[in-house]
Parts: sequence; C-alpha cells; structure tokens
Amino acid sequence: MINDNQRMDFEINGMSKEDYVMSGKSMPIDAPTFKDVKYSI
Repeated sequence: MINDNQRMDFEINGMSKEDYVMSGKSMPIDAPTFKDVKYSI
C-alpha cells in the first residue's frame, strides 16, 4: 500500500507495507554471518 504521508510505513513485524528499492550493498533479512560481524581487538 503506497500513500502520500512522505514516510515508510511498517507492519508490526518490521516489514515494510510499501514498495521500495535499494542501491549499493544488499541488506539480507536473515542474521549476518560471523565473517560479516567479526572485528579485531
């Protein structure tokens, strides 16, 4: 459902109610892998 309120509307579970597009690195819906979140101390 697209409306004219100039903001993204979301379902209770956090999913978008409206169509959208992204550019750049994709953002997966599932949990990140260890490789994506590891860091050095």
